[in-house]
Amino acid sequence: MNNFALITLLSGGLLLAPAVQSETLQEGVAACKLIKADRERLACFDALTISTTQPGPSRSQTPDSQSASISKAKAKLNVPAEHAETSTELKKEQPLAVARANEAVTERKGSQADPANEFGLAPKSPVEEIQRITSTVTNVKSGPLGRRSVYLKNGSVWKQTDSSRMRLKNGQDVYVERGLLGSFYMSYDGVNSRIKVKRIK
Repeated sequence: MNNFALITLLSGGLLLAPAVQSETLQEGVAACKLIKADRERLACFDALTISTTQPGPSRSQTPDSQSASISKAKAKLNVPAEHAETSTELKKEQPLAVARANEAVTERKGSQADPANEFGLAPKSPVEEIQRITSTVTNVKSGPLGRRSVYLKNGSVWKQTDSSRMRLKNGQDVYVERGLLGSFYMSYDGVNSRIKVKRIK
């Protein structure tokens, strides 16, 4: 029996599988992947797609008989033993992939929960625009031309971009406020001066 006839047999088995039975679908995908000829592999995947989108009268076949049809088709395609476990491996890997995706979503939500975490950075997505934040200075590093880098308790780092003078020291409460045209200014209560800053972290 040639490969095309075997694919037809495989397709027939897959057409009987309900869309809700992902086990059988995974086995079908695994079997299709093993076909080397492009045209025959495509025909196999087409049959899989049809089986999941078109209702048919034969859908009443039991899961056991559907799995048996798939197994017979695999055997006729001479599927190597090491590939026969592909669907089992996929099932084991799925929960891990889902867990990783959930962690990424939670992390992203966590960073977006507090708008102050994004203040001063170019927005990746629309965020609530706040005009001013307050924090405590944890470190001040001198730079060229008297332009300092100011480290704040909230984790942000601001670099001075002008040559204005203003005294800053560790433990000092400061605020950073939004200016015109995307500029930011740092100052603190009780002084009549401010420095222009740019967030670098």
